[in-house]
Amino acid sequence: MSDVMELDYPQSRKSPRTTTVLVFLAASAMILAWLVVYGLTNALTAADLMAGFSREADPRPQWMIDAQGRPPVLLSFTRWPSASQPCSGRTASP
Repeated sequence: MSDVMELDYPQSRKSPRTTTVLVFLAASAMILAWLVVYGLTNALTAADLMAGFSREADPRPQWMIDAQGRPPVLLSFTRWPSASQPCSGRTASP
């Protein structure tokens, strides 16, 4: 029965490189930010739920920069207080 459940995987399979993973994460973050910033506002404008933007006063490029820049800054501030906390998983030995 165990012979049926065994799968042959090549032993020489390498794990993905860190830079490759980071590039894919950055690309997917850009796509998601574009969909939210441009796609959502265009859909709301087309449905007459939101006023359109003029070319001179379009805030969406700044929103794209904010969408990419603010989360890493906010995450760095949340890691700093937790790094100064003692680890609660360890108990002192008597």
